[in-house]
Amino acid sequence: MSKDSFVLAILVALLGLGSFVSCGGGNVNPPPPPPPIKVTISPDTDTTVIINQTQKFTANVAVTWSVGGAQGGNSTVGTIGTDGTYTAPNFVPDPAKVTVKATSVSDTSKSASVNVNVTMVAWNKDYKITAAGEILHGAVAASNGNITAVGLDTLAQSHAVGISYDKNGNLLWAKTYNDFAFLAAAIDRETETDLGGDLIESNPVIGIPLVAAVDANGNITRTTTCPGNGSGYIWASFQDSPTSGVFVGKLGDSVVIWKDVGGVVDCEDTTVVHDLDNQGTWPLFIVSTADHYLLAGQYAGGVVTNKSSYVVMTDKSGNKIWRKNFPDVIAGIATERMEGTNLSVYFTGRDVSRNEQKFFTVRLDSQGNTWPGWPVEWNGDNPASGVLVNSPSGIVPNPSAVGGIVIAGFSSKLTAQDANDTDTVLISYKPDGTVYWKHRTHLSSVAGGEQIQGAILDPDNNMIVAGAGGLFNNITSLAAKIALPH
Repeated sequence: MSKDSFVLAILVALLGLGSFVSCGGGNVNPPPPPPPIKVTISPDTDTTVIINQTQKFTANVAVTWSVGGAQGGNSTVGTIGTDGTYTAPNFVPDPAKVTVKATSVSDTSKSASVNVNVTMVAWNKDYKITAAGEILHGAVAASNGNITAVGLDTLAQSHAVGISYDKNGNLLWAKTYNDFAFLAAAIDRETETDLGGDLIESNPVIGIPLVAAVDANGNITRTTTCPGNGSGYIWASFQDSPTSGVFVGKLGDSVVIWKDVGGVVDCEDTTVVHDLDNQGTWPLFIVSTADHYLLAGQYAGGVVTNKSSYVVMTDKSGNKIWRKNFPDVIAGIATERMEGTNLSVYFTGRDVSRNEQKFFTVRLDSQGNTWPGWPVEWNGDNPASGVLVNSPSGIVPNPSAVGGIVIAGFSSKLTAQDANDTDTVLISYKPDGTVYWKHRTHLSSVAGGEQIQGAILDPDNNMIVAGAGGLFNNITSLAAKIALPH
């Protein structure tokens, strides 16, 4: 046999052996099947996300993401990227709980999901400063986001209280001020906070307006009292610079504005709102600008005798530019903002002309004239019968580019027959008088009704609300930070 023929025979034999082995003639086993796919998500427990904020989810295998059954989500339930980053929607959906789902790319029958609760509430805090509980009436936010709120105890109603939280809702301090009857307003000065209210003289029994400066721990560093002709008090404040502002209240029969300049309150350097002399008014709100003051409040007599409120604009000397009265509306408060080139004044209060008490809100121009499409009313969307209370108690300019305002208040629960069993309600109106958004929630963790008594914006344009929870049960001070839709 030639050499070439021998080599060819060897190659043919080797090829035949390979075919034999590949046909199962050997002992080689086929590879095992792949393990079954199990999708897991992290975090894998229900989570809460604030509107317009994000939460990152991860999966153990390649997945596609969906929210509420929609791949990638949508503007109603929130969106989720291919990397698992969920972005909560601009408004709280109904229902507020949505489902984030991860589905395996290689086996679409395998998936995992987790629930997300979408909320506007960044934090909410109940705190009992005194054994009787207390109601917070006013608040101020510092440039670092810390807030200070003030009020009074509910049993003796003769001791003032103050409480402070940092921007994340951690308690900084809580104090009882036994020498003061009431605190209702505050002005931040970065290193100290000035608290406005009154103390009671016993002989004769009269109220005296006071401003107390407190340090970063809530300890009083000094007090200023401004006695005058008759009883008096401070009820509201407005911060017009990082270290200064104004207080407003009553002294005898006059509505008086006190200036707080860097912590100095000169009792002789006051502005009297002449148009309100001898009118028996309770000033509840003030805005201070470079050329005017805007005040709102209620005529004395409350719900029973003199059911009306007012808003008045004055020059810096207290002379009336215009005043508007609102019969059958109590607890009037107001704010202002520029809508384009137009100065708008927004007023809100509680319409008590019928058993079903409503939010009453109106937009006025710079001369006090009512804008078309206003006023508007809101009855709580409540089908229940019985005495229903729907009362606005805080108003701020809407920081959104949409414009308009945001109102905070309290409303009878949807199933309640008792006017004292209330929720917190937030409503935003556009400049044309239509509702931009509306949200009902219960902020207090204590059983019973709750009442918001005041609202402000913090430096990041969140709404800070203050009031009381656990009404007619186990009253506590209540404060909360609310993220507002864009």
